[in-house]
Amino acid sequence: MTSIHACCDGMFIGHALVSNFDDSNHMTLQLSESLLELKRFDGPNVLSRYLYLYHTQKYDLGETTKIVYESLQNRVQNESQRSPVSCQSFLFDQSIIDETAKLTDSILGNKTAGCGPASRSFPLALCHWIDDDDLFDISKKEATLTHHNRLAGEVAGIVNLICRSLLRNKTWQEAVQSAFLAPSLHDDVSAVCLRYGRSMSSNVNVHPAYAPRVLLEALQYVANSHNLTEALQNLNVKKNFYALPIIGVLLGARWGIPLEIFEDKLDDPRLKTIRDIANKFSREWIRSAHDKLKGFSGGCAPAQRSFPLGCCSWINENDLYQIVCNEANLTHFCPTAEQASGVVNLICRRLIKDDSWGAAVNNAFSTVPNLLVEIREIQT
Repeated sequence: MTSIHACCDGMFIGHALVSNFDDSNHMTLQLSESLLELKRFDGPNVLSRYLYLYHTQKYDLGETTKIVYESLQNRVQNESQRSPVSCQSFLFDQSIIDETAKLTDSILGNKTAGCGPASRSFPLALCHWIDDDDLFDISKKEATLTHHNRLAGEVAGIVNLICRSLLRNKTWQEAVQSAFLAPSLHDDVSAVCLRYGRSMSSNVNVHPAYAPRVLLEALQYVANSHNLTEALQNLNVKKNFYALPIIGVLLGARWGIPLEIFEDKLDDPRLKTIRDIANKFSREWIRSAHDKLKGFSGGCAPAQRSFPLGCCSWINENDLYQIVCNEANLTHFCPTAEQASGVVNLICRRLIKDDSWGAAVNNAFSTVPNLLVEIREIQT
């Protein structure tokens, strides 16, 4: 069983390492920042970040996104005559976004069924505020910001449903099977489930970036790997090129990515940024789980286990309460649990310093900020 933190961290690290920090990582971070800031999916906001990223950095975000940018550039240039170009300059109404994506599909000969959205949108699966029943449709909406063809969105949706199920500790097989229960799938996407189960090879007559082909390749690779070490050792960068980001995400979701795999890259600022984002998602997910248990998460476990903190001479007394609260938050997000644990540790600290029992108790209750009524009543 993979923990929530290991699963979230694993998806981001797997995505980055297996793809060798390819440019889909930049789009993933932009999507993540939008989701964490707004606590909802906002298509225009997300696209504005993608386009501003391309405008300022010129990363290779794919031919489809490049054409979307070029199609909207005139509108931005007209706006820039009045004010400097910013991310806000690329904020367009959804109707304009839909029209541009459709135009881009036409320019490319109706060939926007690529794997780009499936490579970038897995953070949607990590948002506890996106309901399981809405995840597939929102994944499709994210895809249509750049890729008009429905196949790009459906494949992204399948990947994200698998990630969500693995985050909920479903087995690999359960996660894959439940994902393909999504309604009204295109025949080419439904066929992936059949071909995957029979270990059939990809259709070589379609473009190697064709989303259903990439999905099949990624699913077969992860399913046929017995463990993470074997999977990473057997990767063929040339053969698996388009599937690499998705393979990385799925490997991380299935097994997590242990520290020894990437300890030589711990000082890489790119990895630090990625792990910070992953940690925010995992904390949001854990906090959500505890919020659902309000009234049941004010237990005494933190107070029972954390007393060694009060014994640590290297923890300044002014910092002790906050550190105790942080420890309680590892499992309990209820202020009652935090404050009870804080009082116990503060009492222990004062007794170690030879305060009398009464003085230690009074000091503890007076030190805790914003003392809850139910905790204050204990003193009286």
